Amino acid sequence: MSAASRPCLHDPRARQRGNTLLVVLVLLLVMTLLALASLRIGNLEERMTANLFDRGLAFQATEAALREGERLARSSSTPPAAGSDCVNGLCGKPQSVLSEQQITALFKKNARRASPLEKNTLAVPNPDNVRYLVVHRGRAESTHGCSRVLGPGGGIKDPLCLIEAYQVEARYEAPDRAVVVLRSVVHVPAPSSPSP
Repeated sequence: MSAASRPCLHDPRARQRGNTLLVVLVLLLVMTLLALASLRIGNLEERMTANLFDRGLAFQATEAALREGERLARSSSTPPAAGSDCVNGLCGKPQSVLSEQQITALFKKNARRASPLEKNTLAVPNPDNVRYLVVHRGRAESTHGCSRVLGPGGGIKDPLCLIEAYQVEARYEAPDRAVVVLRSVVHVPAPSSPSP
């Protein structure tokens, strides 16, 4: 056997044939992991966008319900009696300060379903879950001390001195959806009556 036909044990090409396969397999594994990571990121971004869109729809529907509750408070000619039951989403002043849990229970029991939006372009899932509640919070002065300024007849000089305060709360709650809670306080001029 001649030296030319015998494989050289020190030939560097002979040792690298297995290494090339190993490097290619490692690169293939890295590329696969990168592709899977980019797919996960894409799916996550898609879900985040859908949740943001859902929250936007829920917020708009809840805001419309809040405006409806504010209109109800402004249209109330006389406030409900303190401690009276809620009627059509309008409640009398509570006998004591309510905790957050009590407000939630009062809302679930007495809230009024918001009327459907006119020209509703919102595809709000579960529109029956858009509700509002108006709670009378009592009578107050619009400006501090205005009830002490008396007019010629002995009554309060400023007809807009006394106001009725209403707390309006609107909620959208649906299973596995965004939950939106909006609150506002509406001041309505009090009907003419003696000072508090």
